[in-house]
Amino acid sequence: MKSCREISKLVSRSLDESLPFWSQVQIKMHFLMCQGCRRFNQQLKFVQHAVRKMCEVKVCLGSQEKLSQPGRERIQKTIDAAKWSYNEKMD
Repeated sequence: MKSCREISKLVSRSLDESLPFWSQVQIKMHFLMCQGCRRFNQQLKFVQHAVRKMCEVKVCLGSQEKLSQPGRERIQKTIDAAKWSYNEKMD
C-alpha cells in the first residue's frame, strides 16, 4: 500500500496526465481508507475547476491583458521555489 505522500504525488500527476490503470486502482484503494487524501483530491479538483472558470470568464470578457516578462519570471521563480520546497518536504 502506498503512503499518503506517494498518493498525493500521483493525484497531482493525474491532473496533468493519464495514469496507468494500476496507479488509478492504488489511489482509489487508498481513498477508501484515508479521508485526508480524499479531501486533498477534492481540493485539487476544486482549484482546477476554479482556475478553468476564471480563464473562461477572462476569455468571455475579451481581456487582452498580458503579463510582462519580468512578471512572468517572478512568478516562475516563485513556482519553482515552491515545487522545490514541496518536494523536499515530501521526500
